[in-house]
Amino acid sequence: MNNSLDKIALDLVVEIVLERLETTDHRICCFFSDVTQCDAAEERPWFISCSDLLPHLSLKVCFICISILVILLNIFSSLLFVVQIMGEFHPNTIIPLFLSTNEILCAVYLCIIWATDIVYRGIFFLVEKEWQSSIVCHLAGHIFFFFNTADPTLLLLLSLCRLMVVLHPVDSLFKTTDFVLKLTFQTLVSLMLISAVSSHFTWNNLSSLCMKFVDPTNSNWAIRVFTILTALFQLTISVAIAVMYVLLLKELRESKHPVWMSSSKLKMTKSLVVQLVVITASNILCWVPTSTIYLTALVLPTYPSEMVIWTAVAVAPANCIINPSVFIWTSVRAILRKKRDQSKTRQVSII
Repeated sequence: MNNSLDKIALDLVVEIVLERLETTDHRICCFFSDVTQCDAAEERPWFISCSDLLPHLSLKVCFICISILVILLNIFSSLLFVVQIMGEFHPNTIIPLFLSTNEILCAVYLCIIWATDIVYRGIFFLVEKEWQSSIVCHLAGHIFFFFNTADPTLLLLLSLCRLMVVLHPVDSLFKTTDFVLKLTFQTLVSLMLISAVSSHFTWNNLSSLCMKFVDPTNSNWAIRVFTILTALFQLTISVAIAVMYVLLLKELRESKHPVWMSSSKLKMTKSLVVQLVVITASNILCWVPTSTIYLTALVLPTYPSEMVIWTAVAVAPANCIINPSVFIWTSVRAILRKKRDQSKTRQVSII
């Protein structure tokens, strides 16, 4: 059989019983899975299989459940920040709001992948090449790349903002809403431009998961460069944030400034520090394994495809679940503390 799939009535071939098949298209061997022997002139690449985009039921369930969980947690976290902003617009709530919004993008990427798996269930091997070059796949890759660069950048800005406020509690620019908004907006626009440029260099070499960090063919130098730079970027930010922690905690312990001497301010600051430490620790624990896996995939001639899939669904979104959970906890405490303070103030005024 030397016909291509485009010339075969696929709804009829299921009735054909064959013992041996010769073809020029390896995808035909996938379709005739019951054939005892199938010889294709074009050998099937190691990274292409006859399975769905998400090959196992466990992966399908995880992609759907985690994407829904990430969306719900980050929407709730964002709403709490909006409530705080409506009460008192403070720079401390601006960057976490952007961070929660950015983490929804990770869920959007997961949704695109599992929705594609559902649409092409049973026939993905027929449309895999078309999918990799489609606009939707490139949009998913753009979203995932932006998420992976914006998340550590926003966390760095958050750490820097809180450090500068502690170091200069009266005259810091990071206490002004306009400055923080402008800085955050300019940073995100710059990352969007970088992601757009990366799309130009990776247009014809995306994997089936549409990641710009994985190239099974090892033929695209841009993917190798972006993967290495992103890993170094995340490592550098991790070190920078750790240094900021040390300086922040040292300053809080030694500070005698009246602004930080009041018990309410001290409690609020300690709560923010705990929030920052937990979130950054979770992000570092997420960044290190993902970067290691992506870098390992660059040097190995072959590797299990499921390793990358599980990284996308289990490791990369981990901080998208931990971060909003911490934000929700600290936001609820802040809102309740504010209500208690207001209640005490009213009682004092009545007396």
